[in-house]
Amino acid sequence: KVYFFNTYFYSSLSKPQKGQRAINYNAVQRWTAKEDIFNYDYVVVPINEDAHWYVAIICNLTNINRILHEEPSSEAAARSNSLGATHPRTVRHLKDYVLEEGKSKRNIDAIIEKSMNPKEIPLQNNFCDCGLFLLGYLDKFFVNPREFVTKILTREMSVERDWPDLDPKQMRNYIRSLLFKLAKEQQAE
Repeated sequence: KVYFFNTYFYSSLSKPQKGQRAINYNAVQRWTAKEDIFNYDYVVVPINEDAHWYVAIICNLTNINRILHEEPSSEAAARSNSLGATHPRTVRHLKDYVLEEGKSKRNIDAIIEKSMNPKEIPLQNNFCDCGLFLLGYLDKFFVNPREFVTKILTREMSVERDWPDLDPKQMRNYIRSLLFKLAKEQQAE
C-alpha cells in the first residue's frame, strides 16, 4: 500500500510558525486525520524547493513497532533528486514529521534511523527537467515498489540496466499528447 501526499504537504510542513525552529506539524496534522501512515508500506512525498522538484519515499512504516525493538536501521527514507543533491534539512523535517505522527497516532517514538540518497539514478543535465525526472522516478517506482526500493537500499540500481528509456524529450512529448487528448475528450462531453 502506498500513501501519496500532495505537493503542498512538504511546503506546509517545512514552514515553521512564528517562534518555532523546527517543522510545523500543526499545519499538516489534519491532512492524515482519517489515515494512519503507519498502515502503509510506502509514503511518497513530492517536494518543490527553490523551483526544483524531487521526491522522498518513506519505507517500512508498517513495521515501525517491531523495528523499534528489533531492527532499528530497517526503516528508511530515500530521496530521489535529479540534480544529485542530498537535502539534509528535508530528511530532518521528514524524520521529525514521522516522529510527531507516531506520537499522535500510536503513542510511540517512531524514529527513522536511516536515510539514503540513491546514487545510480538518472540525473538531469539542465535546470528545467526536474519535474519530468520526478515523474520518471515515480513511474519506475509504481511498476514494482518493492523492487525499486530494494534496489536503491541495497545499491543494486543501475542507470544503464534499470533506466534505459528515461528520456525527458520523449516524456515531454507524451505528456503534451496526453493533455491534448484529455482536453479533446473533455470538450466532446
